[in-house]
Amino acid sequence: MRKVILGVVMLGAVFSFSSCNKLKEAKEAIEQAAESAKPIDVDYRMFENKEATKKVFDDIVAKLGEQAKVVDEIDISISRPSVEGTIKRAGEADRLSITIDTQDPTNLKRIRRTNYWSTSGGWQPSEQMEVNVITGNKENFKLEDSLFDFNQVTFDVLFKVITDAYAKYKDTEKYEYQYISRVEFDKGGIEVKIYGKLASNEQEKSNYYKADFKGNPRR
Repeated sequence: MRKVILGVVMLGAVFSFSSCNKLKEAKEAIEQAAESAKPIDVDYRMFENKEATKKVFDDIVAKLGEQAKVVDEIDISISRPSVEGTIKRAGEADRLSITIDTQDPTNLKRIRRTNYWSTSGGWQPSEQMEVNVITGNKENFKLEDSLFDFNQVTFDVLFKVITDAYAKYKDTEKYEYQYISRVEFDKGGIEVKIYGKLASNEQEKSNYYKADFKGNPRR
């Protein structure tokens, strides 16, 4: 059964400022938001670095808090827009994005999504999302069936899976370069995407490696 997550449109509040002090406060708030939105440097080979990977893992654990028990999916992705993709954007920095989807505590039929974007200064405010089932029996769908407890994921197992994935597909003769571009968690386990550019014809190619939460490979 496949599902997509849809944003919930909320009406924004309109504020009127009646004093210079409030205008000043608003200006300061805008400046602070602009400061926090400054891009964060990203090393596209970060998953080869145990310390850097652990920092991301710890940040996710801290962000989850009590919601770690009701996770739907977590996606960590790295992209390089300056050298990859159909349209290359010269000069653009490498990007790190993280998406955390958990069951919304205020509406158990919906998702609470929290994003991290390195291009926008880091973690963004979470938002409620609707779930739309696109394949399978909609009448039988229960969000609870796709949830898992992220507490069962340990960093040691995660790094082992990443290391095993890279070891299986790394080929310095076949590829101009390779790196781990994505790590995804769902109820079925951990999936690692190894991305690279073939040396023979400069074509981009991805390989995928899957494992359970104990680190055992799975199909």
